[in-house]
Amino acid sequence: MESIVVGQYRITALSDGMSRLPPMFFPGLDPCQHGAGPDPDGTIHIPTGCFLIQGDGRTILVDAGLGPLSLPFPDGIPTARAVAGGDTPPLSEGGDLPAQLRAAGVESSDVDTVLLTHLHSDHIGWIAPAGTPYFGEASVVFGEPDWQT
Repeated sequence: MESIVVGQYRITALSDGMSRLPPMFFPGLDPCQHGAGPDPDGTIHIPTGCFLIQGDGRTILVDAGLGPLSLPFPDGIPTARAVAGGDTPPLSEGGDLPAQLRAAGVESSDVDTVLLTHLHSDHIGWIAPAGTPYFGEASVVFGEPDWQT
């Protein structure tokens, strides 16, 4: 987990998990020119990032990850290759955010604001998993156009 300090604020990069996307999700892109290329499982690994901003008496979480879930590859989408003798990995899996927060010295009740960049499922997963608010003391904010769609 890495942090930077900007003025009086500490910004810490957190992860809630990862998605494995087949190269077909990136038409016209040569993934080898933009990093390490496909993983040995044949997919491009996309981390589910969140950011913790602390300072001036505030604890703000930017995006709330995938939540405690594991999504299989849907029919018709090439799956990730399994490690010899192992199961096929899921398309997306989350669940790491609570441990990442604790490692940063933060409990869910310490978060006073959750800022959602947009309302896709890989950004809202810990807002209310199984219908129960995870950040019970926090205000949740996002752009009005997302609510309207």
